[in-house]
Amino acid sequence: MPNPTPAPIPVVSPIVHLNGTSRGSLLAALEDAYLAVSNAMDTLRQCAPNGRDYYPDPGRMPKAEDQHRSRGEYLKAVLDSIEAEVAAIGFDGSKDNDEFYVPRQPAAE
Repeated sequence: MPNPTPAPIPVVSPIVHLNGTSRGSLLAALEDAYLAVSNAMDTLRQCAPNGRDYYPDPGRMPKAEDQHRSRGEYLKAVLDSIEAEVAAIGFDGSKDNDEFYVPRQPAAE
């Protein structure tokens, strides 16, 4: 039986403000994390199951394929979460973007 697809990872993004970490530093750290997970995905692809390693035990290969696919899906969920956090922080294309975010007050009705 295939493993269930992982649920999306909820994102709680930081609020960029004068007393906190700069937007640029937050984005640089997230970029490093994204690249590391991307590298892990590339490495994982290199260890995809090969039928010749599983044929002596019938039924084992599909289980190995499900396991491998599940691992990739979990890493993809991490990448999606990082992308969502970058979007929430407000990436504008500049690594040096250290503008500060001030939450807007709701408009008076």
